[in-house]
Amino acid sequence: PDAFLIYNDNKVEGCGAIETNDGDSCSSDSRHNKAPIQAKADGFYNLLKDLVEKGVPIHGAGMQAHFSAGGTKHQRPPTPAMVKRQIRRIGELGLKVNMSEMDVRISKLPASADDELKSAAQTQIYQDILSAALSEPSFDGIWLWGFADRHTWVKNFYYDDAPLIFDEKYQR
Repeated sequence: PDAFLIYNDNKVEGCGAIETNDGDSCSSDSRHNKAPIQAKADGFYNLLKDLVEKGVPIHGAGMQAHFSAGGTKHQRPPTPAMVKRQIRRIGELGLKVNMSEMDVRISKLPASADDELKSAAQTQIYQDILSAALSEPSFDGIWLWGFADRHTWVKNFYYDDAPLIFDEKYQR
């Protein structure tokens, strides 16, 4: 009876076009430069909205944040503005929002990029996404999907990578 219920899903972190005229809209007439998976982000929001409207006891939304720094098309990370808009519109439903399972894979960056450049790209994504999230009042927290590359799930599920904030030696 005292549980804090969160609906959690993946690839729902961003909404709207990269640039919008009003800065807040999650919809755009443009068919280009939308959030990586706009339909899923909208479906996530609409499900939450429907649950709230029906009085279903839900208190928050978790947005799994498995990003690839080298991703393209629907695999690219959302922009900070897209993340802000998604958090804001979910927050307007009266829900708390968290980033869950956050990691930033770097192995798909160009082979010509050295480790220092890959690390800088990864750090920038973590910083940009978290800065955007923290600027929204309904943002409630972040959970990293591990903290050291020594124990990352990515190596067993995908491929060799270094997606977490600390490397194999607990440094970065």
